[in-house]
Amino acid sequence: MGRPAIPRPVVRQLLLECSHRCCVCGEPFPLENAHIVPWSQTQDHSPENLICLCANCHSRADKEEWGVDLLRDFKASPWADRQHKGPSSVPKTTIKLQIFGVQLADFDDAKRDLVTHAVSAALHKNPDEVSLTAIESGSVKFIFETSETSPDAIREAAKLLEYHIRELLDLAPNSQDSCIRLQIENVRRSGVQPFPRDRTTTIKPGESPNTDLQEHLTSKEHWVSPNGFLILRQLSAGAFGDQYVAFDREAKREVALKRLHPRHSHDRTAQRLFVRNAQIVANLQHPGILPMLKIAQDQASLPYYTTPLVRGSNLHVQMEIEREQAEDNESYAAGIRRSILRFADVCTTVSYVHSQGVLHLDIKPSNIIVGEFNQTYLVDWDCLRVFDSNKRSHVEQEDLDLEADDWTLGTVAFASPEQMTDRRVSIDPTADVFSLGATLYEMLTSHPPRHRGSRLTDPIESPRLFDRRIPVQLERICLKSLEIAPSRRYQTVEELRSEIERWLSGDSLTSRVLKRRLLTLRLAATCCIAALVAILFFFISRETQLTTTLAAVGSRLTTAESQLRAYKRPPTEPVALSTIRASDPILGAALTPEGSDLAIVTHNALLLDKGRVAIELARDYGFWGSVAISPSSLRAAVATREPGQPEFLSQSTVISIYQRTGRFSSFTVDERVHQIEFCNDEQLVVASTSGVTIFDLEGDAKSKLSTRPRNFAISPIETSLAVTTIDGRTLSWNWSTSTVREFDAGSNRRHEAVVAYSHDGSSFCTSDMKGALHVFLVARNDHRQLPGCYGIVGGAFLSNRHLVVVDYECRVYLWDLESLRLVQMTSPKTLQRVVDVARNGMQIATIDSEENERIITIWSFQDFANGFL
Repeated sequence: MGRPAIPRPVVRQLLLECSHRCCVCGEPFPLENAHIVPWSQTQDHSPENLICLCANCHSRADKEEWGVDLLRDFKASPWADRQHKGPSSVPKTTIKLQIFGVQLADFDDAKRDLVTHAVSAALHKNPDEVSLTAIESGSVKFIFETSETSPDAIREAAKLLEYHIRELLDLAPNSQDSCIRLQIENVRRSGVQPFPRDRTTTIKPGESPNTDLQEHLTSKEHWVSPNGFLILRQLSAGAFGDQYVAFDREAKREVALKRLHPRHSHDRTAQRLFVRNAQIVANLQHPGILPMLKIAQDQASLPYYTTPLVRGSNLHVQMEIEREQAEDNESYAAGIRRSILRFADVCTTVSYVHSQGVLHLDIKPSNIIVGEFNQTYLVDWDCLRVFDSNKRSHVEQEDLDLEADDWTLGTVAFASPEQMTDRRVSIDPTADVFSLGATLYEMLTSHPPRHRGSRLTDPIESPRLFDRRIPVQLERICLKSLEIAPSRRYQTVEELRSEIERWLSGDSLTSRVLKRRLLTLRLAATCCIAALVAILFFFISRETQLTTTLAAVGSRLTTAESQLRAYKRPPTEPVALSTIRASDPILGAALTPEGSDLAIVTHNALLLDKGRVAIELARDYGFWGSVAISPSSLRAAVATREPGQPEFLSQSTVISIYQRTGRFSSFTVDERVHQIEFCNDEQLVVASTSGVTIFDLEGDAKSKLSTRPRNFAISPIETSLAVTTIDGRTLSWNWSTSTVREFDAGSNRRHEAVVAYSHDGSSFCTSDMKGALHVFLVARNDHRQLPGCYGIVGGAFLSNRHLVVVDYECRVYLWDLESLRLVQMTSPKTLQRVVDVARNGMQIATIDSEENERIITIWSFQDFANGFL
């Protein structure tokens, strides 16, 4: 069973006690909580058994370099003592260095400053007191006090300090004329026991610690200072190189120095790549990139470079501080905004870097430094890659082609999948977009997007699963940046930065559309009110004309208000005009063009006059699934197979015409019929397997279009109709003149069905196999394509401008063909199975599937339609 997590109140208390600094080295690195007495021995999560350490010190503690007592001394370090104890309770240690063979005059102001920096480097902190005095015997004594509590650390620091002073004064390591005597003394303070006697050491001139010092320097070879610089302390260690704080002797300032790791001393490719990266960064001029001060080699021929030293912390530490200060929703929102502003600065820097043909490939919170005045820098360019060599003409081509195999991968938790799987492919700027998205993910959730054990192709969890306070728009931006496929991410960092800035300004994509339309309506209302005020002022003495004007302006205000309500109106629920219950399951139904009546076919009857008239049908009539009703609702037609013939054998169709008193006439078509419809009260259009035919009520064929039709729609004012064929073509046929025209919507569009004809016959609408709608203009042989929906079962023109369509999920949509605006008229599942749509677009007939398909209802959209007509 795993160790339980440390409670957050305990973590918060530890961070406050150590002032967000490591209790050993005092640096503001990302901190970790370590147990003084191991968990396996005590199972103790109490604050007294926990200590805050950086990653390096935590590793040394795990290796048991320090005992329990020493860790408890570290926990009572000056960082905590200055917060909770008086200064008299802090033990002081005096280090004395007596330097022989030199004079006080040898220490000018520059060397005094260097000695002070050497003390700071040796102790990883500033000393409490520093003094330099002359001794009568021709020597100089250097004395300082420190509140360091670890005897071993003091002895190690004193040895390192001796090495620095020898280097400053150019003293030979084994010179007896210029030896150094080192003495460490404990200064008692009230209530504090001194160090044990064996911890106090005096090194006499004849017993110079050079042997130990050489061993120390051999194990700490990275402390050797390059020419012109004094290494003060180490900042970080990496696989490629180590970074230090160094003192520039010429410029008299502290700088950040990064040097290639000694294990690459014999790797010529690594040295060239290190120098190449430094040269490329030196040519990047941007406020978010630290300039290169010097690129050179040290005594061991290892390349190094220096940059300005930034006083501050990385973004990871800043995020921890922001989370600790987020006590309520208001402070959380303010903290998120500050973090996103820093993130936008990083995006600006990366966008500039990409414009110069360079990729960073290791963007993460620990590589983003926030200065004391909130300036943001992008650092650590070890994984740099050039993707556009034309913009790096100052670098030699053979250096541009360098490729290392062991350090250019980046960080797994923040690198893109293509960067991890195959580094030889052409990686583009979308790889840095992924790393920026991963950084944003950790800023929002305090967790990286990937964890140990997860695969590169696993989907990224939603940030709002960790914290519901995360804004939805930020979550959308973050997840789009973290898409597995590069083509689905933002293609440039500039696109990502634009989305971030729109969120910061409160101008997201959805809100922009709504604000623009609302502003238009608000402007119209404002103009009306302004006109009202002007009219009131002008006609103040004319009461009769004023009353008329007020009525006109009030009407305009009412219109604007109704338009505003219509725009904001939610999906409308239809009104049930009539409900008809049949004794048997309903097989089909057809509405009149005006939707006032319908014909219903059941297993054994034909129902007319809204179910009030029932005409019995033969038991074995074999309904083919097509029924029609005349415009005047006086007659109805039903297509059936021959009585007694099974469906798979029957190849002919009987079309029976009924009126309210009974059967009127019938005739036989020697083919299967799949659609019939009245073009007027005396003629019937029949679509069969070989074509579309016009019959009179006695069965005489008046005209025929030979084709393989899928379905058709009849023009309301002309003797013409539109037909879609099995092979995906769209035809217009005028049966009185025998004229046929074909309409083309593109080679990749195969039409599936004719949806409806407009009221004036000037246009008709079809749907294709991909779900798109096409409106064809008959006179100009032109068409307009609209985004549609899959599975359109019917439609009609509400007016010549407005089109109503119905899909398989019974959702009803209204298209405005001039403004190309789509309005959903009903919510999903409001209606049951749709069987027909009236030609006027205001009535729909549906069958209730939950009642064994015995109930049919006529629904009206009259109220909704009136708002658009």
